[in-house]
Amino acid sequence: MPRPQKPLDEPLRLATLQGLGVLDTEAEERFDRISRMAQRLFEVPICLVSLVDAKRQWFKSSLGKVRISPRGTLADTAIGVQGI
Repeated sequence: MPRPQKPLDEPLRLATLQGLGVLDTEAEERFDRISRMAQRLFEVPICLVSLVDAKRQWFKSSLGKVRISPRGTLADTAIGVQGI
């Protein structure tokens, strides 16, 4: 299966993500609030906030019966790596 083409604004997206300074950091309440809101809205038992950089995804928040260890994976294995 061919790999999807990267968006034209990918360098800007990556620079913005790096500028936020949230990769490789602990969970934060502001991201957990987003997870709780999405979990209620979509009525799902598990909800994650993951941030995808050039080579990996970083799980910033996880709710429900899920254990995230390590807190990141390779970007190629990320669901919806082209943006959901």
